[in-house]
Amino acid sequence: MANNKHLIILSVLVIFLTLLIVLWKPNKKAVIADPDVQVIVLQKDKSIKVYLNGKDASSVSVFETALDYNKEDVEIDSAGAGGFFVQPLVVSSNIPEGLFSFAFNPGFSENRCKGISANLPVLMIEFSAKNNLRQAMVGLKQDNTQVYIFDKGVFSPKILEVYE
Repeated sequence: MANNKHLIILSVLVIFLTLLIVLWKPNKKAVIADPDVQVIVLQKDKSIKVYLNGKDASSVSVFETALDYNKEDVEIDSAGAGGFFVQPLVVSSNIPEGLFSFAFNPGFSENRCKGISANLPVLMIEFSAKNNLRQAMVGLKQDNTQVYIFDKGVFSPKILEVYE
């Protein structure tokens, strides 16, 4: 019974966010330049942390991405939100397929800035190599990585990959 209640609440929140994104229209007279948001993928050993950087990073309300990796060589052990959104809404998360979508929780606080911790990663992933590989690689698909920025819309930010 409790699972049904959670499923209904999650469904209502997903519908609300979808309607917000679809129905929201920017001021047609305003010229909106590309925002200052970059995605930084820090890979160390068998984990990656994905950060948002730039002056508009704290205005990001939705982050969506898909992983780029060879499923025959790499197994994703765990993945989830990394703390960027405080108490995020997990719009979708399919670890085996490497698909993730996290959103700012509009019910979290009245002050939006308190719901963002821009110094923390938006996504954290732990993975392991299969087939006796020494170095496994996991990245983000550029075409499937998008951010929604308050008052500006949806954008595909640049991705910078850093290996330690």
